[in-house]
Amino acid sequence: MFKKIVHFTRLYSPHVGGVEAHVSHLNAEFSKQGLSTVVITQRHDPKLKLVENNNQEIIYRLPVFNPNSNDFISQTIYKFKLWQSIWQLRKVWLSADVLHIHDVFFWLLPFWPLIANKTHITFHGHENEGSPSWKQIWWHKVAAWLCRGDVAIGSFHPKWYGIKSQVVSYGAVNLEQKKLTKRKSSQLIFIGRLEAVNGLLPILNALSILKQNEKLYHLDVYGEGPLLSQAKNYVKDHKLDVVFHGANPNARNYLALYQTAFVSRYLAILETLSSRTKAIAFSHNDLTEDYLSLAPFAKWISITHNPEEIIRALENQQSLSEKAVEWARKQTWEKLASQYMKLWQNKNRN
Repeated sequence: MFKKIVHFTRLYSPHVGGVEAHVSHLNAEFSKQGLSTVVITQRHDPKLKLVENNNQEIIYRLPVFNPNSNDFISQTIYKFKLWQSIWQLRKVWLSADVLHIHDVFFWLLPFWPLIANKTHITFHGHENEGSPSWKQIWWHKVAAWLCRGDVAIGSFHPKWYGIKSQVVSYGAVNLEQKKLTKRKSSQLIFIGRLEAVNGLLPILNALSILKQNEKLYHLDVYGEGPLLSQAKNYVKDHKLDVVFHGANPNARNYLALYQTAFVSRYLAILETLSSRTKAIAFSHNDLTEDYLSLAPFAKWISITHNPEEIIRALENQQSLSEKAVEWARKQTWEKLASQYMKLWQNKNRN
């Protein structure tokens, strides 16, 4: 039986994101069961401590960060510094019963002979820029073959990456719901990275068209990303009622206060449905279309592709199915933690 688990993830709390929330909620469940949990991640903010113990887990932050440049020399220097930092923590991860990688498979490659018998991986997302390259597909297949077991977040991986995982998940929910007075249909919420794949600009375009037709909406935007300046300028130029709140780890707790939410990632969609809030998702390309349409909740959300479809989804008066709420609320972190533990206990390789 295992007692110590070490997660490897590119970013972690206080950074806000789906993978960060995934690992944090899992560790909360493992901690309840008396397991020792460790997170090894990059220090995305130099103000953060290199080592932190928050009573749920111990966090080790590597003093390196991936350069923005794709230059071969810059990337090579970064990787060697990263591997050096990980090796300096070898006493931490060599003593673990389970090592679990969250996407960052290459982090442990130089040390594979030492850890092959206890390493697992979760494939969380997809490439935002379009279809995966042959190199990305190849590395997914290598990781799935070398690791003792793997978890796929979503049903799109077999088609796009050629891997079939032992566990397929869409995340989980455990919300502190706000007490509800009355939802206002004119108030909307957006949760996600401010990037093209999540559809913020088409959403703002839709609100501008509706405004021209004297249909006014208020939108609260929770998230950060490369489109922030462009989105703010668009809001200013078109005099839209939009407030940018930045990234907020508690944003999902506000979902129950809104009748409709713009959410395009699994975790946020699950939390939206469990809040009895209607979900409008945005499909950016063929990959995100499968990401959304192959999920079991696809029939309960509106999948949109342009401002016109966003407008139709907003004006749709059909109420959210009770089956959607019931299904979403059954996807608990306790259930997902149990799936992870069963995967680790499985002695047969994939």
